[in-house]
Amino acid sequence: MAGLGLVWMVGPGMARQGRLGASWLGTARYGKLGSDWQARKPRRMRRGLFQQGDTMSVQAELEQVREANNGVLRPEDVVKFAKDKNTSLHSHFTWDDTEAAKQHRLWEARTVIRCSVTVAPSDNKEFRTYVSLKSDRGEEGGGYRSTVEVLSRKESRDQLLKEALEELEGFEKRYRALAELSGVFAASRKAQNSFKQQLAEVGD
Repeated sequence: MAGLGLVWMVGPGMARQGRLGASWLGTARYGKLGSDWQARKPRRMRRGLFQQGDTMSVQAELEQVREANNGVLRPEDVVKFAKDKNTSLHSHFTWDDTEAAKQHRLWEARTVIRCSVTVAPSDNKEFRTYVSLKSDRGEEGGGYRSTVEVLSRKESRDQLLKEALEELEGFEKRYRALAELSGVFAASRKAQNSFKQQLAEVGD
């Protein structure tokens, strides 16, 4: 770690992502309140998935909330709507305020960790100081590892590369409706296939 400068990107009273962008802070990747919360919720919520039959009812309710608020879907309006125990949305929230407060602080801790960046002396560019690997997220409490250490070990580096490729695929799914990005997606898929082939060859 010698020669690497640590930078903590924070704002008044809260952490912010700085130049790393919201993609690294994507809470969707961790569920509503992180891996601890995921472990206690029904499987239908893992990775943003719903049980068959639940998806349409939840989406219908979200549309109902959006249409009732001038076409804009706001989290606070969703929470207000979901307080009704008869809604499909209700079961997807933590209504115990003590537990919700605890999990929110854990989410804040994760945000602070993700906001820590390191400046590489070679090119003066920033990168995340810590990364969360899928293997660690599967453990109770999750956890983060030093990016430098992860990249220095072949096994963990390959794991991080595999997860990065999965995120690229997720990015394309999210924005594939934008025809203007078709060229970007084509180049991305080409790079993904090349890296996947390399990983497969290494695995053999």
